[in-house]
Amino acid sequence: MGVSCRVHIVIAMSKTADAEKVKGILIARGYEVDGVFQSGSRALQMAYDLSGGIVISGYRCTDMMYEELSNGLPDYFSLLLIASPSVVYEAPPGIVSLALPFSVAQLLSAVDMIFERLKRSRRDKKGARERTQLDSALIDMAKQDIMQKYDMTEPEAYNYLRRQSMDRKITMEDFAKESLGMVKPHNAGAVQRKWRTKNV
Repeated sequence: MGVSCRVHIVIAMSKTADAEKVKGILIARGYEVDGVFQSGSRALQMAYDLSGGIVISGYRCTDMMYEELSNGLPDYFSLLLIASPSVVYEAPPGIVSLALPFSVAQLLSAVDMIFERLKRSRRDKKGARERTQLDSALIDMAKQDIMQKYDMTEPEAYNYLRRQSMDRKITMEDFAKESLGMVKPHNAGAVQRKWRTKNV
């Protein structure tokens, strides 16, 4: 993986030697490690100060088990557990785990997998926000257009949009696009309603 896209990495392990081994592998491959802690609470504190990434944890920290650490992480962080095969076998399904002893390739593959998952999650969330803003803008444009065409008040225009979309069994966003001439009408002519207009 190219590491031009910044991924924050925090290591939380009770044994300093194990943590330094993992850190050395990552740094040698071009990754940056933001912090190495024996304390899970300190790792959590750093995670909340960063914009997103991975916490690599052993079975336990000095003050908490890996499950407590995982449950305390913000949504934009994921945990990578490195532990014995028996611990990995019993780990919850949502936690990415790497059994000891591990190879360099296995560690890098696990980090890359979590990083890609985080990137997809960010894109999905960004796309959802953008779609919501676009839909709201389309509805507002259609509402203004209907107000001008039929001399309706804003509540009347909104109600018109809502009822027409319900009658046609399409979303308000889709009907807004139809009303603005952006797409072909769904079920054109199938439903006709008389709406009160002024000055007619």
